[in-house]
Amino acid sequence: MFRYILKRLLWLIPIVIVVAITIFTIMFFVPGDPTSTLIGTSATEAQRQELLESLGLTDPYFVQLGRFLYNLFIKFDLGNSYIYGSSVSTELMNRLPITARIAVICCVLQAAIGIPIGVNAAVHQNSLIDRITIVIAMIGQALPQFWVGLMLVILFSLRLNILPSYGVSTWQGYILPCTAIIIGGFANIARQTRSQMLEVIRSDFIVTARAKGIPERTIRYRYALPNALIPVITGIGTQFGRALGGTVVIETLFSIPGVGMYLVDAISQRDYPVVRGGVVVLAILFSLIVLLTDISYAVIDPRIKAQYEGKGKRRAKKDA
Repeated sequence: MFRYILKRLLWLIPIVIVVAITIFTIMFFVPGDPTSTLIGTSATEAQRQELLESLGLTDPYFVQLGRFLYNLFIKFDLGNSYIYGSSVSTELMNRLPITARIAVICCVLQAAIGIPIGVNAAVHQNSLIDRITIVIAMIGQALPQFWVGLMLVILFSLRLNILPSYGVSTWQGYILPCTAIIIGGFANIARQTRSQMLEVIRSDFIVTARAKGIPERTIRYRYALPNALIPVITGIGTQFGRALGGTVVIETLFSIPGVGMYLVDAISQRDYPVVRGGVVVLAILFSLIVLLTDISYAVIDPRIKAQYEGKGKRRAKKDA
């Protein structure tokens, strides 16, 4: 297991390098530059060129790329924002807890709501409960997040005036944005759980467990559910990674000062250090989340843990 984790961590190095080169290349060749934001559209061409030279944006592609990679991997420096002049690393660390808090709340509630609903629907297949679950899942996945967020703002902020429409300065500020994200997320998890449970409950070992007289509730949650959770965990991990990357639409809609809104503003203002640094940091975090998701498989399914341990023992025998 340790070898597997170490191998996956080492794979982070080429992944981050590829992501860094890719985002740098995209931002280098994309039309536009930050001069119009920094000195205005009325500036002369000479003033604009002077500013570009001071920022190092007139250097050739490979010179700029080498400087960016050197600062990133040797000096561990993401640079400073062109617009605000502040450190990109500091800004990301200040904003990341807000986005992470939203991501954790949403993923926990999505799993807590979606998994029991999916299990119940699978156990009562083709019943009224199952059909209602399918309809809710289809509607939840079809509704765009921005539309759900707007409807929540209109209803609870403008009409009822009981929840704030922007910001997360208080705990009430998390309710509407988290709800807008959860609606689609729990519907997807419920659908996945139902699908996997239907396959597992028809398995031979479930039939054998029933024949031995094991209580149905024990069969459902101790034997069937762990075997059905592997694809569900993958979906939860992916959703958490996306949310941690910044729920761009929701953060913009509710004016939440998180990573997503930071990157959106940087893209619109051509603030290259922010975009490059933000994407690299999010790539690292997403890779770590995928690794944790894979490790959790061994916790849920003992067969996978035994497989890892078996590989480790075989390697040990070969080394001996």
